[in-house]
Amino acid sequence: MSSSLSHNFSLSQPMEKEDSAQQSARDCQWQTLFETAWDAIAIVDNQGRYLEVNPAACELFGLEPEKLLKCSISEFTEPEFDFLARWQLPQQQKIRGELRILRLDGEIRTVEYAATAKSSPDRYLLVMRDITERKQAEAQVEKLTHQLSQTQAQLQETGIEPGGNAAGETHRLEQIARHIPGVIYQFRLRPDGSSYFPYASEGMREIYGFAPEELRENALKAFTVVHPEDLDRVTQSILKSAEDLTPWYCEYRVRFSDGRILWLVGHSTPHREPDGSTLWHGYIRDISAQKIAQLELEQFFNVSLDLLCIADVNGYFRRLNRAWETTLGYSVKELEGQLFLDFVHPDDLAFTLEAISELTEQKPVLQFTNRYRAKDGTYRYIEWRSIACGDLIYAAARDITERKQVEEDLQNSLKQLSDIKFALDRVAIVAITDERGTINYANDNFCQISQYSREELIGKNHRLIKSGYHPQEFFQNLWQTISTGQVWQGEIKNKAKDGTYYWVDTTIVPLLDEHGKPKQYLAIRIDVTSRKEAEAKLIETTQLQQVILDGANYTIISTDTNGIIKTFNAAAQRLLGYSSAEVVDKLTPEIIHDSEEIRQRAIELSAELGKTIEPGFEVFVAKARFGVVDEKEWSYIRKDGSRFPVQLSITPLRDREGKITGFLGIGNDITDRKQAETTLRQKTQELETTLSKLQTTQTQLIQAEKMSSLGQLVAGIAHEINNPVSFIYSNIQHATDYVNNLFELIDLYQKYCPNPHQTISKFIEDIELEYLKTDFSNLLKSMKKGSTRIRDIVKSLRTFSRLDEADLKEIDIHENIESTLLILQNRLSGRLGTSEIIVNRNYGKLPLIECYGGLLNQVFMNLLVNAIDAIEQQRQNLKHSQNLDYIGTIKITTTKISENRVSLSIQDNGCGMTPQVKEKIFNPFFTTKPVGKGTGMGLAISYQIITENHQGDLQCFSTLGKGTEFRIVLPIREQR
Repeated sequence: MSSSLSHNFSLSQPMEKEDSAQQSARDCQWQTLFETAWDAIAIVDNQGRYLEVNPAACELFGLEPEKLLKCSISEFTEPEFDFLARWQLPQQQKIRGELRILRLDGEIRTVEYAATAKSSPDRYLLVMRDITERKQAEAQVEKLTHQLSQTQAQLQETGIEPGGNAAGETHRLEQIARHIPGVIYQFRLRPDGSSYFPYASEGMREIYGFAPEELRENALKAFTVVHPEDLDRVTQSILKSAEDLTPWYCEYRVRFSDGRILWLVGHSTPHREPDGSTLWHGYIRDISAQKIAQLELEQFFNVSLDLLCIADVNGYFRRLNRAWETTLGYSVKELEGQLFLDFVHPDDLAFTLEAISELTEQKPVLQFTNRYRAKDGTYRYIEWRSIACGDLIYAAARDITERKQVEEDLQNSLKQLSDIKFALDRVAIVAITDERGTINYANDNFCQISQYSREELIGKNHRLIKSGYHPQEFFQNLWQTISTGQVWQGEIKNKAKDGTYYWVDTTIVPLLDEHGKPKQYLAIRIDVTSRKEAEAKLIETTQLQQVILDGANYTIISTDTNGIIKTFNAAAQRLLGYSSAEVVDKLTPEIIHDSEEIRQRAIELSAELGKTIEPGFEVFVAKARFGVVDEKEWSYIRKDGSRFPVQLSITPLRDREGKITGFLGIGNDITDRKQAETTLRQKTQELETTLSKLQTTQTQLIQAEKMSSLGQLVAGIAHEINNPVSFIYSNIQHATDYVNNLFELIDLYQKYCPNPHQTISKFIEDIELEYLKTDFSNLLKSMKKGSTRIRDIVKSLRTFSRLDEADLKEIDIHENIESTLLILQNRLSGRLGTSEIIVNRNYGKLPLIECYGGLLNQVFMNLLVNAIDAIEQQRQNLKHSQNLDYIGTIKITTTKISENRVSLSIQDNGCGMTPQVKEKIFNPFFTTKPVGKGTGMGLAISYQIITENHQGDLQCFSTLGKGTEFRIVLPIREQR
């Protein structure tokens, strides 16, 4: 249909055809299109029998569905129409054509059809459109056109111009064509390849944008608007129709100069003219709306995130969208033609087959889920929504693997929560309250320990079991913590219904709403009453145990399983001359042993254990590895090369599972063992028992250096001593007066009765009356002096404790320093076997300082204890000759440095520290002292007290080997 037909086109070029039935097949997914389609749609088997028809087909054949389904195509077609011969095509091949239907009522209808041969096994999809009226109009047009041509030829032969009756026939033809959609036309292709439209209706203007008369001599313009991508296909289809004289059918696009694009479908019948030209009679109509709908549906099919597919009832995939590639990893080509069940998980085959059987009965399966194999071998959970349409199954599915995993995780979480709740109810005291603290759940353990029934607890708050032990600030802090959504942990003393008390280790977890606000509180408690009672007893024995440890003259060295020293106690440092820093994490105990003794012990153990023991660390622990405490006499070699004998006991250190994590060696100096072996053995056993007890209770020890506890202890002692001492002091004078009176009375008796009875005289001699009179007076004076000293000590103790000074108060800072020095007098005076430490006081004239007296006492205590420790460490570090000349000194200096600030300096000549250590001394838990000698909190707490509680400053100046100075700056009055 183009002037380009005059070009050299080859009839062997491939021609593409669009499948007009494809739209109907896809629309059948939505079920309603099959029922409401204007075109007749039928599915037939390979014998031409109707298997399924839509209402339009019933209307076309004039029969009810049940009657039509009993018929075959051959019953309605002319004898020469051979269904079997015409449709013997490869699977999925599409064919088009026209046929005449002979209805049972005698009416003949002409239809054009589009069929997909074997759209599924032994099935054909047939779409028919009734074109009877159109064919009649075409025939009438052809007849009128032929008559018009004859009339015009006759008139031209006689020299008469066309008109009159011919004009009437043309007018009649135009009237008919005006009511037919699209354009009715005649198209002639000459042998030379040129073409023209002998006739075209006015629809040509709408279809091609040209007036019919513009194309009457040359059809070139019509082909200029054919879309370039479709032009070759259109021309090839025309040439093919001309060659075979088969009906011409083609769908193509035209593009106008304004950018508009129309989809057209052309259909015409050719016949050969005597001059060799080919003449087509037919029509062309606009199918843009149908094509747009078709393309939109195709785009939806391709871009859908859901898995869309079409399968036949035998379970073979016919068509799939691209979402399958993303989900399963197969390409669409790899899946098409494959059996649906080949990808189903073996465990899901049974109910998948059951679902398919229900689909064949026209029962939709909704939310059906099975597992499908991906290309990588894994299985994905697929949720299906399927519907059967004839012999095809249309399905939309989606991958719900992640949702399944979430559901499984949720179930596991719920199971875990249930298990946790069960476990908690078995071992813990559990309560749940609302946001105001009202109890709405209490487990059996809560009822049992509180001795309240569940009914008595529900609806109440925890004030019901309040013991009165904790201050109000304790609970204010608790509520402030949990009301902000934070977890609170601590120990609380509660009161049971019968008035007894119990301790619980408590964890309160806020349960938050969607806004992050607490809506409930979960309290989990563990009864620790027994532990608290044990701790109370432990506190009582802590001082005694500390004295035992400090006074013990034995070394404690622990190692890991490879022999690297991990612990090197103070006695070991003192006796061996090594500092902890020199050996911990660096050396093995072999450094302090005689190599010859190690070699000899290896020989002995090899013989005893029946296996070779190499000289080295293994000789110390070979027996301990078998759980045997290895006790043996060894020679310890000091850092200076000197030696001393020890009784070394080595035991394994085990974790909770019993696995050996290291070894502990306890060495006792046995130099005097020959003289007191029995006594030493007894003491060694006592020390081992004590050590074992300390090891088992180590985790329960509270921080030994809490100054608040020390303050309470000191205040209690001061109070208890003060009363009896005051009683003694106040009665000494009365006792003196009474005794003097008695002595005076005795003198009078001796004066006026110089010769008493013999019994009296003997008693006077026995009691040495004259000496008693003289010595008893001295005794009373000593008692008075001692009680005065005790009163001064009590006063200092009360000054140190400052328990009644929780608020700011003006104090004499010198008085607090002196009270602290009094507490430490035992260490300063050298009564513990060390040399005396000199304290130089350089006090300036200071006003009363507004401060927290108790807290400052804690600072003074920490700084002075550190100074004493540093001096003692320096004594250990110095050589013997240097140690004789060394005098430990602490210098305390106070000065007023400004109108509102004073300075206090505590300086020692101890061991000093490195810059690296000095940078960390105020960090919590940092300590350079051996295990058991400090907690690492003293200086950190001191720094906080000075800087935060008093807005002051605490600085450290130190030189290694020379000494350390701590300088405190305090405001005289708090800045308000």
